Amino acid sequence: MFINKADIEEVKQYSIIDYLNSNGIQPFKEVGKQMVYYSPLTNEKTASFLVEPNKNVFNDYSSGQKGDIIRLVELIEQIPFIEAVKRIQSLKSTCFAPNSNVTETYQRRENNVSDLSFSFSGNNTIKESKIEIKSVQPITNPSLIQYVEQRGINIDLGKIYLKEIHFSNNGKRYFAVGFQNNSGGYELRNALKFKAKTANGITLFDKGTKTVNLFEGFFDFLSALQYYNTKAFNNTTIVLNTNNNLQLFLNTLTDNQIINSFLDNDKSGQSTVNQLINKGHKVVNQSQKLYPNSKDFNDYLLGKTIETV
Repeated sequence: MFINKADIEEVKQYSIIDYLNSNGIQPFKEVGKQMVYYSPLTNEKTASFLVEPNKNVFNDYSSGQKGDIIRLVELIEQIPFIEAVKRIQSLKSTCFAPNSNVTETYQRRENNVSDLSFSFSGNNTIKESKIEIKSVQPITNPSLIQYVEQRGINIDLGKIYLKEIHFSNNGKRYFAVGFQNNSGGYELRNALKFKAKTANGITLFDKGTKTVNLFEGFFDFLSALQYYNTKAFNNTTIVLNTNNNLQLFLNTLTDNQIINSFLDNDKSGQSTVNQLINKGHKVVNQSQKLYPNSKDFNDYLLGKTIETV
C-alpha cells in the first residue's frame, strides 16, 4: 500500500493532544510549554510522558520512545506505519483539527464535564467504594469500540454483553467497558489495563444443563463466543470474574455436573481446577486441550503464545 508524502506530512500536523484526548487520556499537569502525562505505554508511577504541542512531538521517558503522532499511534495501537497513517486519517472528522491550539483544547476539556478520562494518575486500580456510576449505556465511544475489537471481539457481539460505563472517582470522571455480574455490579476495563469493579460477584447464564462452562474473565467468555461463532452457549455458563469467587461458583452447582474449565493456563487457574477435582466434581480442562500454549482464551484468539525463557 502506497501513501504519498503529502498525506504523511498532513497527518503529522494532527494534534497529539487531540489524539490522546480522543482516547480519554488527559494531561496530569502543564509545565512551561509542555503537557505532562502518565505514559499510555507503561505502568509508570511518576508522570514522565511529555508532549510539546508547538512541535507536536512526544517524549516518553518511561519507555524511551519518542517521535511524532504517527509513531505514537504505532506504539499505542500496535500497528505498522501505513496502518497508523490510515488510522489517523480515519479519525480526521471526529477527533482532529489541523494545527489545533493546545491551550484551547485543554480549556475545552476543563470546562466540559462530558469529557471523560482513561487516565488514573498512574494507578490502574481504584477501590470499589469510591466508584460512583453516572450512566450505563450502549457502547458508542470510538475508543471503547476500538478496545473491544483489539481484543478480537466483534463489536456487535460485544454490545450484547458489554455496556459503556461513565463513572466518577474522587470527583474525577472516567469511562470504561462494563460487564455486569449477578450482584448488580460491573467489571470495568479499558485499553490502559485499568481494572475495577463496582461490586463483586459471578455472572451466571443459567440454562439448567448438566454441563457447565466455566470462565475466569469476561474477555475469555467473549473470546469463546467469538471462536465458536455463536452469540450464546447452550450450556449453563459462569464467569467467575476472579478465581477468588470459586466458593460463589460452588454454591451454584448440583450433584453430577460436568465442568468445562476454560480457566487460565497459570498457577491460579490450575489451583482452581485442582480444588474442583478435590471436591469431587468432574472437570474437563478445555484450556489444556484447546490452547495449551496460550495463557488464556483471549490470547489464543489473538494468536498469542506463552513466552518461555
